Amino acid sequence: MFRRLLEQRAVLAMLLATGVGVLGVHTYPIDRGDIYLQLIELRSPAVFLVLVYGYATLWFTTPFFALSTCVAQATSSAPPGAESLNAVAITARPTASSTSSFAAQLRLPRPADALRRARSLRERTVGFIEPGAIVRERSDTRKESEMGELKQRGKTWWIRYYRNGKRHEESSGSTKEGDAKSLLRLREGDIERGVAVTPKVGRIRFDEAVKDVLNDYRTNRKRSLDDVERRIEKHLTPFFGNRKLTSLTTADIREYIDSRQKETTVSRKAFTFTARDGTPRHVPEQRRTVAGVSNGEINRELTALKRMFNLAIQAGKLLQKPHIPFLSEDNVRVGFFERDQFLAMLSRLPDPVRPVATFAYITGWRIDSEVLPLEWRQIDFGAGEVRLDPGKTKNGEGRTFPMTRDLRELLDQQRAITENLQRQLKVVCPRVFHRAGRPIKSFRVAFRTACTEAGCPGRVLHDFRRTAVRNLVRAGIPERVAMQMTGHKTRSVFERYNIVSAGDLREAARRLDAVTGTISGTIEQNRRPGPKV
Repeated sequence: MFRRLLEQRAVLAMLLATGVGVLGVHTYPIDRGDIYLQLIELRSPAVFLVLVYGYATLWFTTPFFALSTCVAQATSSAPPGAESLNAVAITARPTASSTSSFAAQLRLPRPADALRRARSLRERTVGFIEPGAIVRERSDTRKESEMGELKQRGKTWWIRYYRNGKRHEESSGSTKEGDAKSLLRLREGDIERGVAVTPKVGRIRFDEAVKDVLNDYRTNRKRSLDDVERRIEKHLTPFFGNRKLTSLTTADIREYIDSRQKETTVSRKAFTFTARDGTPRHVPEQRRTVAGVSNGEINRELTALKRMFNLAIQAGKLLQKPHIPFLSEDNVRVGFFERDQFLAMLSRLPDPVRPVATFAYITGWRIDSEVLPLEWRQIDFGAGEVRLDPGKTKNGEGRTFPMTRDLRELLDQQRAITENLQRQLKVVCPRVFHRAGRPIKSFRVAFRTACTEAGCPGRVLHDFRRTAVRNLVRAGIPERVAMQMTGHKTRSVFERYNIVSAGDLREAARRLDAVTGTISGTIEQNRRPGPKV
């Protein structure tokens, strides 16, 4: 290094600049009237001389050092005849403009460039570790694109890995290097298998999962949004709190089911009263077990929880989910109408709602969402079809039902009533079923009363749907076609509606008797002709 300085004549330039600086002390104007300088000169003349000479030396050394270094570099690369010119340039007193031009020739870095280079150097040495952190590099370092790295911040180990050219950093949450190595191997294995991996994997909490599932219900415009919000707010959130989803296990879910089945409510609040002797007495609260928490209600809550896990996995926030056990439901309704029961109930209904009940009995469509809102534009008498628009049904799909003889007769009568009403009132009635032109919102009270008077109490409006499914199967219509006509997407639900009645069992027994010959006269009829043995 010293030889290099000699070759560049840097030492000569420094000595020359220092000498000029010392000589410049005599010409440099110093304010000796300054009270501070006077005090320093009186107390310590040596210190005063050092300050004066040092300040003047720095003042004059800076431009001469820049000039001398530039001349030295020019001399080393210039031809031999240019040394005299360099000597003349050294004796010249520099100005402010000449000094700046010499600095430009030296290509001195700007402050912003120097700061950027310093940051780059620091990033290459310590990476993403904050100042003051302990850095321990891996002994078996590899290429960053092939292998991750282990770092340590304080006592906690961090991992760094790369995916699609992007660097990810994640805390292992442990002070043990082995735990960090296991996490790094896990992340690298997921990347190799193509699993979406980010530092946020596994960190999703219950509150964030609740927001995701509610947003899913809102964007899909599900009508059960209010029920889901109620179940989450009243039951799921108080139990699971703000825990991480990765910490929820099957045992936790079973504990939740047990707590819901044993849930109690306050029957009498705690209070304090004063006894006759003047002493205060405290009476604790009294609780009782909540009756009516069915397995179906608990299953609906578990369905919302399962949806949270599925959405988290789809979003790449979770890698796996625990097994969620569901309870068996034994509260499935089995109501249906026989032909005579339906006619007896129909005769006791008000006239405006009789066509609604008949239409539901034939088609099996949902009364509140599909039958009552039906409009005349959805009735095609030419094609003999009744259509439901896509998006208006429960599953969001359109539906078509062919007109039977009874159904066409019903719609013809209803059209005649509607046209007569429109001529009299001079109004347009778009609804197929109405009360004097006004839409029918509900007739549950009238239906309940009619069922009681007909001798079949306990029936619900949804029994029309079960009855229609059973009638379609009895008529020999293929199940796939029947499912399309009634709007069932899954066979399991369709089978729940295909209820076997007592009449079906009696008919099956009669056919069995005919085959086995237990009915009088059936043996001779079923015996095949042939030679006697």
